[in-house]
Amino acid sequence: MKKLFFILLCIGFLSPVWSQDFFFSKNLADIKVEQLTELQIQQYKRQIQNANLTEMQATELAKKRGMSEDEIQKLKDRMSVLDILSGTAFSKEQSTLKRQDTAGVSDNIVNRKATPLIEKIFGSDLFANAQMTFNPNLSIATPENYELGTGDVINILVYGYQEASYQLTITKDGFVNIPRIGVVTLNGLSIKAAKVLLKKKFIQNGYASLGNGQSQLALNLENIRSIHVTVIGANHSGNYMLPAVATVFHALYVSQGPAPNGSYRNIQLIRNGILKQTIDLYPLLCRGDNSADIGLRDGDILYIPLYLSRISIAGQVKRTGLFELLPKESLENLLYYAGGFNEIAYKNHLYIEQLTSKELRVQDVYTDSFVSFMPQSGDKIFVSGILNRFQNQTCIMGNVKRQGKYEFTDGMRLSDLIAKADGLKENALTNRALIIRKGFDHKLQYHHFNPLLAIRKDPLHDLLLQNLDSVVIEDQQITNPLQFVEILGEVNNPGTFLHGENLCLKDALFLANGFTQYANIRDIEVYRHVVAEPSDGNTITRLMTPILDTLKSVSQELILLPSDIIVVRKKTNGISLGTVYIEGAVSNAGSYPILNNRFGLLQLLQQLGKADASLDPNGIYIIRKKDMTANPDLLTKKIKLPVSLVSGLYDSVAQKPEWANLQKQKTLLISVDYKKLLSGRKKFDIVLLNQDKIVLGKFSNTVTLLDGIQNPTVLTYRKHRRADYFIDRAGGFSENSIRKQTYVVYPNGKSIKAKHFLFIVWYPRMVSGSLVIVPEKDLSTVQTSMEPSVKVALFSIISSTLTMMYQVLTK
Repeated sequence: MKKLFFILLCIGFLSPVWSQDFFFSKNLADIKVEQLTELQIQQYKRQIQNANLTEMQATELAKKRGMSEDEIQKLKDRMSVLDILSGTAFSKEQSTLKRQDTAGVSDNIVNRKATPLIEKIFGSDLFANAQMTFNPNLSIATPENYELGTGDVINILVYGYQEASYQLTITKDGFVNIPRIGVVTLNGLSIKAAKVLLKKKFIQNGYASLGNGQSQLALNLENIRSIHVTVIGANHSGNYMLPAVATVFHALYVSQGPAPNGSYRNIQLIRNGILKQTIDLYPLLCRGDNSADIGLRDGDILYIPLYLSRISIAGQVKRTGLFELLPKESLENLLYYAGGFNEIAYKNHLYIEQLTSKELRVQDVYTDSFVSFMPQSGDKIFVSGILNRFQNQTCIMGNVKRQGKYEFTDGMRLSDLIAKADGLKENALTNRALIIRKGFDHKLQYHHFNPLLAIRKDPLHDLLLQNLDSVVIEDQQITNPLQFVEILGEVNNPGTFLHGENLCLKDALFLANGFTQYANIRDIEVYRHVVAEPSDGNTITRLMTPILDTLKSVSQELILLPSDIIVVRKKTNGISLGTVYIEGAVSNAGSYPILNNRFGLLQLLQQLGKADASLDPNGIYIIRKKDMTANPDLLTKKIKLPVSLVSGLYDSVAQKPEWANLQKQKTLLISVDYKKLLSGRKKFDIVLLNQDKIVLGKFSNTVTLLDGIQNPTVLTYRKHRRADYFIDRAGGFSENSIRKQTYVVYPNGKSIKAKHFLFIVWYPRMVSGSLVIVPEKDLSTVQTSMEPSVKVALFSIISSTLTMMYQVLTK
């Protein structure tokens, strides 16, 4: 029995732990929100609430644990939908009922109450800010209609011929005791009335100058008392303590306005058990009229009843949403509250869906009935837009001076439209043009005419136009297709040029901006299409032209024909081979010309002279562009050079920051074996190409260790040591390191990977200035959490296994 209790206890603990770990596991990279159930979404929401996390904090936590931005947004969307549906949760069987008669015909019965409220209530925006509070502005003058009451602190100031100043608090009995004046009852009096009463009392008690105007009396509030007001039927109903200067609107602001089913037009202010005033918010919302905003008194009740009639309006009006109408208000009033029609509204007809006692019905309302039609609660009104078509448009395109769209009028002819477009252009085709027309069956029709005859109002060509006709007038070029010649090779502006009558070779070279400095101007090749026998097709003939003689002679002109191809070749000698750049541990850094086609690195170093004392023999390399257009053979031949593409280095490598950018710059790094180079044997020399960059590295007595190390660092170099020696002194390998893939990058760019056999690993030897890199596992591809279905299956297997074990043990 103890064993059974232990097994069930394990099962009981495993289930909640797995469900919690589903969202609060370390890796959320594999979570697919669309695969989660609503129960799991609710569980995630509860866990956020229990942890007292804000939305921003929960989002950051999910990002840190691997969830992508797209999945986070999907999760937010599903939680939002869940929030909307949670208040009106209903099953599909409850939302749509079916009724079937004896004939087997079924009707859908619409349950309107089950639909979540998503339309905006007109006026709700005014109270949408949940952080809104009311603080009275004490820096302004005290309103004269403010009623004084118990607890108010007032300032009485007499100034002028006579002076006096008093700060007094109105007692619970409603009076103040003024020295040398006496007791004056002020409770319930407005500021204006209290000022008159006080002035009278002061005149009676020695302040006669107040009567003849030589002195003046001022009365204002020092501190405002608080009053208790009850709000019923609001989004946050309750009892509120407000300043005594608060009004009805202030109470609505702090209670966040009427509840979703509350009225915006029949708000009742109850004072001492009697209806004091009914407040309609629509005058404020529609025209800024706050005349109904009266002051509150202690003990007032603001009662917001349920709405009586609410109508939805959508479509082409300036304000859409739910509007509340009073009993005698018509459709015209509703349109006024909705801001009227917008610019593209169809104003002659409204489509209205209404509720009856059994089903829905549709009603059409036209302009003449807007004043008399009385909408019912629950009506849905839709204002459609005007048609997306023109009732009087025609257009003309092509070779007219002002092509575009124009107004169509009855009886309009082609000559009228061409005149509106300011006539034909000089290059217009004058013997044929087209009218493109859509017929009554919506099929395209084409009608041709002669533009010149149409302008002369020839009845056969000056055709009547119809609405939406398109007129097309083409260019003369369509009957004379463009012809070209092409110039290639060593000219400043190679390309294709229009052929024209009498175009000769010298003209074409002029259009190409002449020769480049490398052009072979002794012979120019011209390739020409020649029409051969029909069975042979077209062939191309090559013409060699002695251009020097031709350029000097005016009489010797080679006339070009359409489609001729002119080729200017490059000179085979006398061309600069380019330059190389050298930098680093050298006193004469800079650019050097390539002296011949076999100019090598050894010859350049000999030209520089004695090596610098700071030179690192192991740190010499060449940076070369990948395209290598100066020597294209390097792209096709397998040349045994110590070339290594550096792609796994990092921007944090302080000694060789240029290595990290090699791949971005499309360059190659060629390592140099300095000792073999100095031997003088040609196979160890490297032929330099144009724009090569030679780097002579400076000596460094350190070794750098990156990635996959417990403590990536820089250590002092020790002779005859391998990479593992320095890794041990940097704290050893990290948890996610791939030890067998450890490699060393030497100062000259050469890389050597660790070798291994079974469990034995030989790490590369080190030289000063080397870089040790240990790759790490890609954690994003490691499966760190199980899918929900896998967890359920695993839980089921464990439960079954434990049950079988118990049965075996108890037998």
